[in-house]
Amino acid sequence: MKKKIAAATCMAVLCLGGSSALASIQKPVSYLSLDSKPSIELGLNASGKVIKVEVSNKEGKKVLSGVKITGLSVKNAVNTIVSSSVRNNYITKDGSTVVAITSETNNKTTADKIKCEANAGAAEALKKNKKKAVIQNESVSLSLHDEAKKYGITPGKLNLIKKLQALDSTATIQKYKDESVKNIMYAIKVKKAKGNVANKAKTPVSSTTTTTTTK
Repeated sequence: MKKKIAAATCMAVLCLGGSSALASIQKPVSYLSLDSKPSIELGLNASGKVIKVEVSNKEGKKVLSGVKITGLSVKNAVNTIVSSSVRNNYITKDGSTVVAITSETNNKTTADKIKCEANAGAAEALKKNKKKAVIQNESVSLSLHDEAKKYGITPGKLNLIKKLQALDSTATIQKYKDESVKNIMYAIKVKKAKGNVANKAKTPVSSTTTTTTTK
């Protein structure tokens, strides 16, 4: 009888352990968002595999049309997305397209790993397709993931809009949620430049007085 109870207990522990392991594989523990004009967010499990894909705009839907992302590593997923972006003409010929790669996690080691793999995937795709683009790397906490959902945008784009809002009180999420990353980055650059000019104007200019004696 005791043996049967012990066996049943072991089975219960194994089942619970198996359920926990399965949950860690099926539930996103971190995220990665890619934004240029298309906006896409990838949910990653503890093994770093893509288990969830969400798009925030029609451009993102177009890029993912006919493309399988779930089950891929970060590197391969980003490679696939960037390659599809090239095919759909979202990576311009002049190399001015800005692609924001944003890791969403509270763990710095995980953030660095996601960034490294994502950059490798993007670089590989651009090289393969003989294209150039500006890669913008960002890392944000998971709290921004929930906030971005309220606005129907990726945390990566929300992060950039917040940076703009810090420089421009008139900038709203509604105004910039459909803008490309390139345009948002340009707006940030312009505001920073204006701020620098204003600061220089406020800074007193030191002067040297020279007295000349005329005989």
